[in-house]
Order: sequence, then structure tokens, then C-alpha cells
Amino acid sequence: MQEDRVYGPTLEFRTIPEMFDRLTEKYAQDPKPALMHKVGGAYQGISYSELADLVRRFAAGLTALGVRRGDRIALVSENRPEYVVADMGMVRIGAVNVSLYPTLSSKQVRYIFKDAGVEFALVSNQLHLKKVLGISSEVPNLRKIIVFSDKASMEDPCVISYASHLYVRHDRRSQGSDAHAPEYG
Repeated sequence: MQEDRVYGPTLEFRTIPEMFDRLTEKYAQDPKPALMHKVGGAYQGISYSELADLVRRFAAGLTALGVRRGDRIALVSENRPEYVVADMGMVRIGAVNVSLYPTLSSKQVRYIFKDAGVEFALVSNQLHLKKVLGISSEVPNLRKIIVFSDKASMEDPCVISYASHLYVRHDRRSQGSDAHAPEYG
């Protein structure tokens, strides 16, 4: 009989948010980054403590927008750090991540949005923003679109930038409001 072996860190947890919190706490001082991404042609790291802070702020921002447990949020994006932050932020507050391949057509995106009852959408860039705005009149539940790229057009009132979303709760915290988003297991 083969002996059981454990590889990597062992942590006790009951929920995904609890696992994330324990891992980011355990490696908060680790010099190795949690994520890497290209900035100006060079890779830069995001530490575990930075990642944990981004996720908490994003979850608080979702709550400030009115996202509640069980709300469906579409995520149309390529692989990037904001995808991880958004996904973990949604999990933290109990929202449902409706992930879509960024290669889907407008017709396919519209069908999924309507079928899933999507109320909020996260898109990575102008191309996906244009696709979602093009179908938004046919998706009655859609309330807000958050765009990761700072190069996308924010002219539509239902469109907000990822960066400004992260700071919504930060600004309110400095004015004395509750800084913590609810967490669901």
C-alpha cells in the first residue's frame, strides 16, 4: 500500500474565500509574487499581500455598487491579474461568476447574459465593451459594466473603470463608512 504524501502547503479551510485568506496570509512576506504580468514590456510581480488587498477592495466596491449574494456577474476577459481579482472578489461576497470566452460572438454573449440573468459585466478592453454595449438594450437586467482597460471609452453612463471601482470603497472608508464587504462561505 502506498503511503499518502502531501505536496505543497497544507491548510485547513472550509470555503474558497477562507482558503484564499489563509494562503495570502501565509505568504504575505514571501518575496515570490503571487501573480506576474507585463507592464511596459517587462514582467512585474503582484505580492500575496497586494493581491489580498486588491480582492478585498474589489469585493467592497461590488458591494458599494449594490451587488448581493447570488447576483450574476459576467466576466469577459483574457487571462490577466484583474480576472483573478474579480473572480475572488465575487466569490468573497457570494456573487456568481458567469465566465465567458472572449472569443464568443455578440449573439452568443447576449444569449448567455439573458439566460443567466446577468446584472453586472466585467470586460477586459474596448473590443469586449463594444460587444456588451451592442447587446445591452436586449439584456434588461444589465445594470453596470466595469472595464479593466484604462484605454476603453467610458462615455456610456452604465460604464465605469476598474481603477475607479477599486477606489470607490477606499474613498468612503476615509470618510468613516464601514470598510468591510460581507463575506459568504
